Amino acid sequence: MAGRISKQGWIIILLVVLLALALAYILVLQFRGWQFSVASAAYQQGYTDAALGVISNAQRCEPFQVYVGNVSVDLIAVKCLQLTQPAPQPQIPPAVLENQQPPENSSDNSGTNAPN
Repeated sequence: MAGRISKQGWIIILLVVLLALALAYILVLQFRGWQFSVASAAYQQGYTDAALGVISNAQRCEPFQVYVGNVSVDLIAVKCLQLTQPAPQPQIPPAVLENQQPPENSSDNSGTNAPN
């Protein structure tokens, strides 16, 4: 009876199948972990490249446009605005300065109601 497989043969076949399934499961887990690490590294690199691009454009002291989809804004570094535009000084006409009286000092005790 060469066509029959013994009980011990079935056990060996079952163990080989279980071993193959376990190895396949481990390989799938390892592949998913590798995929996640590659995607994470790509995301981090994209984030870094975008930030460096904004910094590089801002250092040129020229307005530049940043956009995502249909939304866009024009940006310029604050430092560049401060370099090109001095702080505005209020312009007071000379006539107002001449007619200006000194403010009353409320801490002055030389008044008529001062206690003795």
